[in-house]
Amino acid sequence: MPTPLTLKVAFRVDASELIGAGHMSRCLTLGSFLKDAGHDIVFVSRYVPSAFQAFFEGENGISLIKLPEFSQEVSSL
Repeated sequence: MPTPLTLKVAFRVDASELIGAGHMSRCLTLGSFLKDAGHDIVFVSRYVPSAFQAFFEGENGISLIKLPEFSQEVSSL
């Protein structure tokens, strides 16, 4: 029997009061499912609403990489 494949999956997603959080919520559901199946999951985000912070700080095994916020110089390019 072949050894099961362990994937390393990164989700790049932002959420805020302005843009909403539905996409992040759905990705967290998928990420949790994949984590439970034995895969390594990481979320990469610039904005994470406080309601989701506890999820990443918990013992669910899903990591969060916070990207720096855009500076005025970069966003004006």
